[in-house]
Amino acid sequence: MSALGHDQFAVIGHDRGARVAYRIALDHPHKITRLAVLNIIPTIEQFERMSGGPSLGYWPSYLLAQPAPLPERLLSADPAESWIMRLTPGHLIRQQSPLSIGPHTSTR
Repeated sequence: MSALGHDQFAVIGHDRGARVAYRIALDHPHKITRLAVLNIIPTIEQFERMSGGPSLGYWPSYLLAQPAPLPERLLSADPAESWIMRLTPGHLIRQQSPLSIGPHTSTR
């Protein structure tokens, strides 16, 4: 936001974006004028409820919860490659399904 000329700003986040808003507010409290988070349970409650199965889909939350600068360095290592999108379960399923129709699949 500083690069856009905003020294202070309000932040609104919904669902996973709310976790990003929390992080910004914790890391830069002097820059945040207001914070609104919508449709989210407290992060600690989410982590305490997690177990196997569908919870494995939340791995980005664990990655982003790591101490800086680890997540930033991993995510910015090769932005053109978009490796994080290749690791999401939905993307892998779409890429491997013979029923999928798209630029990366065959319609044999």
